[in-house]
Amino acid sequence: MASAEEFRDRLKQCGLKQVDLCRLVEALTGEHLPEVTVNRWATGKRAVPPLVMAWLALWQRMPEAERVAMLSQTTRTGGHAVSG
Repeated sequence: MASAEEFRDRLKQCGLKQVDLCRLVEALTGEHLPEVTVNRWATGKRAVPPLVMAWLALWQRMPEAERVAMLSQTTRTGGHAVSG
């Protein structure tokens, strides 16, 4: 399991804020990820699910243009899934 520090570092490496992760999860899955949950991961109050760390590793490998486009889309839609 990743530590809270590793999670925070990975978010920073990805150029994401906690709220960005919440919006991306909602946009990609249609499932709401409460900011309080992400904050608990970041502060060590809850264990970071391994799948979250794996997803962040994949996010880092995406071309920057795609990451920027996805982030701007979630910002415009308030994190809601966008039908395309």
